[in-house]
Amino acid sequence: MNKRAEGSTTRDMMWTSEALSAHLDTLYPSTPGLWRTLIQPALHDVVTMTLRAAEPEVRPRRATFELYGFDIMLD
Repeated sequence: MNKRAEGSTTRDMMWTSEALSAHLDTLYPSTPGLWRTLIQPALHDVVTMTLRAAEPEVRPRRATFELYGFDIMLD
């Protein structure tokens, strides 16, 4: 979604985890709890494996910290 689109606000583009879960439950009623039982654990695995893969390359520096973020798109 283009954040510069006319009439668009950030609020229009972001869903809470609970809202997404409820929406998925309406789209896929035969699989209740899809977000909690399948998607969320898979996302956790992706983030964990990615951080583990990068761990050997991360060098600690004195008086600093690293902040990592993940943007994941569901299709």
